[in-house]
Amino acid sequence: MNRISFPGCCTAQILNGFDSINTMQWNLKQSVPTKEELLEQCHKSRQAGQGILVAILTNTQKEGLKVLKECGFTRTRAISKTHHPETKLILLWKALDKL
Repeated sequence: MNRISFPGCCTAQILNGFDSINTMQWNLKQSVPTKEELLEQCHKSRQAGQGILVAILTNTQKEGLKVLKECGFTRTRAISKTHHPETKLILLWKALDKL
């Protein structure tokens, strides 16, 4: 899992690299973080002055969705798309002001 800057916002970060799937733009071969690893990343982001973390996963990334939910991330419904219609997108976010 990686944290990268959110374009146009200095106090938001994007989490990516929850596992490699064939529709993923990033060429990452990473495993899903544990709940403890993800919570540690949340605390590091808050200490660095970040206000929110976001992630976009597909409905097939079950392990990643599970750990994000366990860590208190809020999610949208699964959203259809025209490219790779065999999967759906899910946007997840966590406000860091209540850690």
